[in-house]
Amino acid sequence: MQVAGVPNKGAFPKMLTPQQVLDFDNKFNGTNLQLQDYLLAGSKTNWDITPADVDMSKYNYNAKDRSTFYQITKANKEGTNWFDELSQTAPIQSYQLAANGGNETSQYAFSGGYLDQKGSLIHTGFRRYNVRTNTQFNAFEKKLRFGENLSYAYTEGYGMGVNPNTAGGYQGEGSVLGFAYRIQNIIPVYDEGGNFAGSFGKDLGNGQNPVAMAYRAKDNMNRSNFFFGNAFAEYDFIPGLTLRTNFGLRYENYNGVSYNYPNPEFSEGSFNNGMSEYHGYTTEWTWTNTLNYKPNLGEDHSLNIMVGTEAIKNRNRGIDGSRNGYFIMSSLDYLYLNSGSSNFNNNGSGSIGSMFSLMGKADYAFKDRYLLSLILRRDGSSNFGEKNLYGVFPGISGAWRISQEEFAKDAEWLTDLKLRAGYGVTGNQRIPGFQFLNRYLASLTQSSYPINNGVINGIWQNFYANPDIKWEQVKSLNVGLDFTVLNGDFDGSIDWFNKKTTDMLFRVPLPAAATGRAGVPYRNIGDMSNKGFEFSLGYHYGYRQEKPFTLDLASEFFNV
Repeated sequence: MQVAGVPNKGAFPKMLTPQQVLDFDNKFNGTNLQLQDYLLAGSKTNWDITPADVDMSKYNYNAKDRSTFYQITKANKEGTNWFDELSQTAPIQSYQLAANGGNETSQYAFSGGYLDQKGSLIHTGFRRYNVRTNTQFNAFEKKLRFGENLSYAYTEGYGMGVNPNTAGGYQGEGSVLGFAYRIQNIIPVYDEGGNFAGSFGKDLGNGQNPVAMAYRAKDNMNRSNFFFGNAFAEYDFIPGLTLRTNFGLRYENYNGVSYNYPNPEFSEGSFNNGMSEYHGYTTEWTWTNTLNYKPNLGEDHSLNIMVGTEAIKNRNRGIDGSRNGYFIMSSLDYLYLNSGSSNFNNNGSGSIGSMFSLMGKADYAFKDRYLLSLILRRDGSSNFGEKNLYGVFPGISGAWRISQEEFAKDAEWLTDLKLRAGYGVTGNQRIPGFQFLNRYLASLTQSSYPINNGVINGIWQNFYANPDIKWEQVKSLNVGLDFTVLNGDFDGSIDWFNKKTTDMLFRVPLPAAATGRAGVPYRNIGDMSNKGFEFSLGYHYGYRQEKPFTLDLASEFFNV
């Protein structure tokens, strides 16, 4: 399948023409100038340029420095529409292939896809290849069941904005769209020699040619290999008693490269070149084991008990480097970090974390009328020290389905009415790791010393410890009423809640006079309370009557 995205050119701003800009200048400056024919010819600018200055035999765009740089740029009196120059029709190709089948003892499913999407900005785009498989098997009269779910995707993005791959990379002040607003439209896209024109000269501001920026970034690339999968096995020892184990893995490796080309046509440009490159990976695995017991207690009673463990571990590691001063930039095959001759720069970083949990849950129901649920978790996180490693988080909830009582069955307009209440404690450990330790950094660029005609690495404390850091806790109490009336035409709920957060995790800023260069740790700083009412009401038309036209309306009110 192939479709195309067309830029909404009606949303582009309409800029003043060069003549309109000059008219304003003449009015405010008391001058009577006409639009110049040329903007730049060597060291001459605007009205000072003579016919002899625009001799193309003097043209030298590929100079190595300003002293020999000679560019000839003609004024675009009609005005350059930079937004038109930057935008393009963006075709999208998408292909999918899938197959599935099976029998009583095994089932399988497979799918694969390819996506190629051009960007709405020139010289940008995105590609993705993905596959996915799912299989399930059973044996021993279906007492044993096992299977897997695996997916893999390779993606690559190219062009301006992909490095770093952050939101707003196309729209910030220094982006191609940002400069499309800033650069004067009397400047053409190309000079008289076919190279990029720009703001170098006089009275042309400091806008950079955004078309040049997009073109020079066309080889910038980021790539990602992403794998996600889980495998499970479960076995019924006796009717109602099931042991299940599940192992999940998430792995991603990524890399990217960006090139910096000379931009002498820019008023703040240079003749420097360079490149930067990064590589990294992230991995996380989760192993969950549960024992679930659901005995047969007859029609009136229902009981489900579960106990289990869960272990999680994650790791991230990355390196990056950059250099300048390459001999040539005409071949990407030549551009490796070791070929650069100046401004050597490299960095490395990483993180690790883990959790281990014990958990239990029990659900009981009597005639689907009285419901009770109990839950208990004991979670341990590597983000906390030995004293506060574990947190215990209980929960209890119950419900009464009033509509099932004898006294409510005569109310034909009442379809369902349930009163419920719950109280629970949850924990938060989402902070950077090792806050309970003093952390030190060895860095050649930040703590090195000249000793014996050499440079020796030093070590300095870059983060202070908080050995008392502990879990943030959220204690929630909720009482509510759920209702459905008129055979489902109307439904809604009324809730009262009281939520209190204690031992809130926050990094309190301190003045440099107190901390020096070291960062301060997270602390448990205080409490916060939220309470109030919520009310929701919904209307559903046409479902009960099985009409071809259906309608859903919903509203929600919140009061603190």
